[in-house]
Amino acid sequence: LSTVSKEMVEAARLDGAKMWQIWWHVIIPELRPIIEFSTVITTIGLLTSMFGLIYVLTGGGPGTATTVPEYLIWAAQGKLNRPAYAAAVSMVLFFMTSILAWLQIRILSRNANI
Repeated sequence: LSTVSKEMVEAARLDGAKMWQIWWHVIIPELRPIIEFSTVITTIGLLTSMFGLIYVLTGGGPGTATTVPEYLIWAAQGKLNRPAYAAAVSMVLFFMTSILAWLQIRILSRNANI
């Protein structure tokens, strides 16, 4: 919030804007790049950093109930000794993450022009 122009907030306040209007029309648009970045990075992190937590808590089980792509990659390479399969799953995860990040950036950027 420290990046928001205090002059813009004060000008909106002097123009008679209510607090919710200041948030919606002044503060959120100025924070849009930060919100976009945080959304994309958080989504990528969720897709690629759950292995440790799931492995420690459940070991990928029961059955395949908590198997995520990262666990599948680890199991294919470490347990099953199938490096080609692990590489293929890694590429699928990479492309899924890339496409999702690209879509998020496109959607968030398009809404910025409205």
